[in-house]
Amino acid sequence: MNETTEWKPKRKNQESEECIETGVLLVDRDENTIKVGQRINGPTWLLFILVPLLLLGVPLGYQTGMLETLGYESKTVKGGGFTSTQSGMSLGLTTMYFFKGQTVFVDYEAEVKAGSLWIRFYSLRSMLDADAWLRHKVESTEKGTAIFAVKESGWYRLDWEGTVLGKSPPGSGYDIDYTLTWGVR
Repeated sequence: MNETTEWKPKRKNQESEECIETGVLLVDRDENTIKVGQRINGPTWLLFILVPLLLLGVPLGYQTGMLETLGYESKTVKGGGFTSTQSGMSLGLTTMYFFKGQTVFVDYEAEVKAGSLWIRFYSLRSMLDADAWLRHKVESTEKGTAIFAVKESGWYRLDWEGTVLGKSPPGSGYDIDYTLTWGVR
């Protein structure tokens, strides 16, 4: 015996037997309002905890000294004249608010085949005044640390680039492989 039953909607305006678990639409005719809600599935609830924690906790950790490293970069840069190429990866913050008395460091390992690698640290207020920049120049294959003292609290930026200026013969351009980690102590 085959018994056929007629499907009846469980909710008003339900058009099929599909489960509508992810979205709920509630209408309150007395208040003339429509309320839309969504059930949070699986690990989605972690986003509501982790995202604010990361957005607030990471910068606070750097400023209090609990976290030391701000970033990492490993690249190969080549150039000369009007062209340049680079490949590699970069992760981290290069512009940040630093307090008077903090020390910013850049640990580097560079293989300089031609040209040089310039590491610069400067206040955003003196960004246009190149004389106010603190610089460290790497002209040969070496490993080391560039240390910059923060003289007054403010927004600062770290940057680096390959340049044709160095011990290479004129016209040779620059060719550098480097790995950097930077942070605050």
